[in-house]
Amino acid sequence: MLGRRCDSLAYPYSAYDDRVVRATREAGYLLAATVPLEPREALPLQWPRVGVFRGQPASRVLLRARTRRLRPSSALGVLLRLRRAGRRVASK
Repeated sequence: MLGRRCDSLAYPYSAYDDRVVRATREAGYLLAATVPLEPREALPLQWPRVGVFRGQPASRVLLRARTRRLRPSSALGVLLRLRRAGRRVASK
């Protein structure tokens, strides 16, 4: 429809489990985002993000962002894996 491949998605309402992650991978997605309830390891198909909701003050969003920071080593590892995956897709 758009003439370009879509490699990422956001799980609706951040609802997912192992079955959904498996189906996402099988569908060919490289990255999927979710709003986790607690800090968790960043994985390409379970990428944590901070939800921004209507009417919330910036201070609340910043507080949530700070409490859900990724460890540098986890984030770096994920970014490197995504970069390698992107190269494989581009070479096809």
